[in-house]
Amino acid sequence: MRSYNTGIVYSDEKCIGCNKCIAACSVLGANCAIIQNGQNRVVVDSRKCVICGSCVSVCPQKARTYRDDSESFFTGAAQSQNISVIIDQSFFVLYKDRARSVLGWLRSLGVKNIYSSSLGAEISVWANVRYLLAHHEEDEAPFLVNCCPAFTLRVEREEIDFLKKLIPVHSPAFCTAIYAKKYLGDTSRMVFISPCVAVKDLISRHKGTIDASVSFDSIITRFNEAKYSGTESDPDQTGRTFGNIISAEDGMARCLALFFPEKYIIAHYNNLSPHTFSVLRNETQNCSLSERPLASTVVSCRNGCLDGPGTKKFRSTVSSICIEYFRMFTDSMKDLDIEASHKRNLEMLEKQFAGLDCADFTCSFQDHYQQPYRIPKSTYDEIFTAMHKNTVKKRSVNCGFCGYRSCMEMASAIAYGYNRKENCIHYMNEEMAFRYFIDPQTGIPNRAAFVRDAELLLKSNPAKKYVVCSGNVNKFKIIDDLYGFEAGDKVLHIVSVVLKYTVGSEGLCASLGGGNFALFFEYTPENMARLTKREFIDCSVLGIAFRVTMRFGLYVAQDRSESIMNMMNYATISMDKNSSPMENTFTMYTQEFHDQMKLETMITADMQGAMERQEFKLFFQPQYNPAGTLVGAEVLCRWIKDDGFIRTPDVFIPIFEKNGFIKKLDRYVWEKSFQAIQRWHSAGIKVVPISLNISRITLKDDDIISFISDLHKNYSLPPHTVHFEITESAYMNDQKRLIGRVNGIRNLGYAIAMDDFGSGYSSLNTLKDVPIDILKLDMGFLRESENTERGGTIINSVVRMAQDLKLMTIAEGVETQNQADFLCSIGCDVLQGFLYSRPVSQAEFERIIGFSK
Repeated sequence: MRSYNTGIVYSDEKCIGCNKCIAACSVLGANCAIIQNGQNRVVVDSRKCVICGSCVSVCPQKARTYRDDSESFFTGAAQSQNISVIIDQSFFVLYKDRARSVLGWLRSLGVKNIYSSSLGAEISVWANVRYLLAHHEEDEAPFLVNCCPAFTLRVEREEIDFLKKLIPVHSPAFCTAIYAKKYLGDTSRMVFISPCVAVKDLISRHKGTIDASVSFDSIITRFNEAKYSGTESDPDQTGRTFGNIISAEDGMARCLALFFPEKYIIAHYNNLSPHTFSVLRNETQNCSLSERPLASTVVSCRNGCLDGPGTKKFRSTVSSICIEYFRMFTDSMKDLDIEASHKRNLEMLEKQFAGLDCADFTCSFQDHYQQPYRIPKSTYDEIFTAMHKNTVKKRSVNCGFCGYRSCMEMASAIAYGYNRKENCIHYMNEEMAFRYFIDPQTGIPNRAAFVRDAELLLKSNPAKKYVVCSGNVNKFKIIDDLYGFEAGDKVLHIVSVVLKYTVGSEGLCASLGGGNFALFFEYTPENMARLTKREFIDCSVLGIAFRVTMRFGLYVAQDRSESIMNMMNYATISMDKNSSPMENTFTMYTQEFHDQMKLETMITADMQGAMERQEFKLFFQPQYNPAGTLVGAEVLCRWIKDDGFIRTPDVFIPIFEKNGFIKKLDRYVWEKSFQAIQRWHSAGIKVVPISLNISRITLKDDDIISFISDLHKNYSLPPHTVHFEITESAYMNDQKRLIGRVNGIRNLGYAIAMDDFGSGYSSLNTLKDVPIDILKLDMGFLRESENTERGGTIINSVVRMAQDLKLMTIAEGVETQNQADFLCSIGCDVLQGFLYSRPVSQAEFERIIGFSK
């Protein structure tokens, strides 16, 4: 289990996961991008963090911070513990106006002794010079100076091949503490006040030398809160000369250079980037003893300790820092002639520390290296594929938005679990495009991608002829119902694979959702044969026992002014014209389909306005008994335009049933019919029963009962004046619920007639189960043919059966006297048809029944 945010540097709740800390960090994996409580955050892996504090400096949200020992320090001071402090020399540069007041305030808190780290800096330089003089001619001699805790920690944890190249001399702070304890006899608890946060880790591993660390920011914050205005103070011990400049970016390198001939190079690097270690590695492995630097100093912060992460809140301006540093540099060099020979300077240095034992200031380093898992190329390929980086160019888009310097580095972080591909802005752009253009169920392009790519193919190949094909899996819902949704998904996958293979690499195949697919390929005999020779889709491997078939509609893209969407619509129209459960069907779009589509579009666009203009007119077809007496009428609807043009029901009714407008039309006809019957009834006319049709689409509507109930209440008509007609085919699906609705209508007192009995769906179960009062017979049995006699026998049997069931019988479509005579002879109750009357307008029917306005 990783230790997130448990080390010295950590993220707090203000983190928004902006990745700037990742970009600033030199260690892969020290920053881990995670989702916490639904929010993007970047946390610190304490096992990898080298505590350089770069992330603290760059965080725009001030969400990256650090832990120091300020609480224990101030608690100890309040409890009068015996405490001495070492204060980094950079403090006097950064806080020059307040430095002496702060020292006076520390003494007022009970601090016993105050030491400037410039003292230990000079000792550290002395010990490093001695070591270099003794070992610089050795081939494998250490040459890296231990002057920055973050650099040392980086070597111990990450750059283990440099561990033996570290000069075993303590840093200035530790040299100061050792000197105070051994040579000054200070037994106090030693606290280091510094701009550095990494030193806290070193303190924990060198217990007994320095006991705690406190940042400049913590000290200045408490000092400002205390509003101290007492006596000022200076350090008890400080460096004599060059120690005052040691905290500058290249301070240690400058100091060391004073004691060696010019032919020796003292190199300096001011960051922990991979480039820095690459240069150091080159110096170690490829340079001869005479070519490589005598010593190299490396610091984490760009401006040395003057720019440490613990200095940010209250330090002076950059210009004032530079001025103060220059002054201190000038003062420090008064007693040290920088123009003098290195030998003279070395003599002065040896004289200064003649009483010290150099061995007291030596140290050792620890190996904390953890061998990382070697990421194989296949893993990188897998990660890049998942990130949609499928080209060399896409794998080299080093934008830096993710915080990493290269796509390979980002992929490494993902492989190690330090980051998520969702933090790559290019991946997210690709993923959004992928999700927009790819069907997730089948993994092939979706409608948007199909339209885009088809348009491009048409534009790029003006001389070629293409065909658009719509395909739908027949009765796909049955597959889901019988075998489950998982099997249904697998069927779609198999279909997509088969269709992709069918169109080939030059064609397009897309999934439109559910069992719908679209194809686009060049219209050639070979391509057409490859599609049409496939009889079915073999899904037996899934355990599906029957053939999976599809119906296809095809449109040849001859008119390139048509949009791809229109072409797909044309193909879809033809697709639904032909279907078979045993084999795939292929129907080419024709001009007839085109005309039908134009008609449907025109009617659909005009139907609402027509209702508002009351262009739907009521017509009545009278019904007579065998004696010739009017006994009823069926209400029919005609669409009569203002210019007198009539659209017949056989044209618009199927379209209304298809688009659902039939439900509005039914209610409109019912309302108008109830209004007319009420007027007749109020005028004292003896109203014959008027039959109103309920379409099979309307009968599926749960609101039908409440609407008819409202008509019943609003018009208060005797129930016997209205009958409702329902086609037999309406009962074929969901019979139980439909019977419930029919019973609801009958409970209001209205008789129910079954229309078109014998037109193709006849079932004795229908007569047994459905609550009806009237049976309307289809006259198809009696139309002139060689089977007319047998048809008459069937009609005779149906009438007798209806009589036994106490059902009234109405024969519709009576066109000849022979038909009428036969129907009367077998006892049919009511006759309706052209022989007696064609449908007449409402005005004509009112004349027939004797109603005058």
